[in-house]
Amino acid sequence: MLTFSANGSEALAWFRDGLQWLAIVGMLFANFYLALQISTLRKAILACTFGAVFVLQSLDTGLFNHDFHQMTPQYDSSLMPLSFYFNAPVSDAEFQQSSAQLFQRVSEQRQEDLQKAQ
Repeated sequence: MLTFSANGSEALAWFRDGLQWLAIVGMLFANFYLALQISTLRKAILACTFGAVFVLQSLDTGLFNHDFHQMTPQYDSSLMPLSFYFNAPVSDAEFQQSSAQLFQRVSEQRQEDLQKAQ
């Protein structure tokens, strides 16, 4: 929700990725601390290295795809104006009228089907 409200701010995205890295490193360090019989400094270096490898996999989309963190919809310039479409544009009143007629026909058909079923 914070990322959406900040419109995919780059600083917020890097902050989120940094927190993700800290969480992975913390969990790895805790596991290595319990499982390995090496010095604490080596455990920390090992945890940071593995954490960096895991997080760098997820950062490649952010580095190669600039719009990765952009949450707002983007304007699609490939959409053509209505004059280029095959069908002529329909006004609002015509659309509402055809929709009302369609719903009326469906309602009538439903009534006929109910009468046949009884």
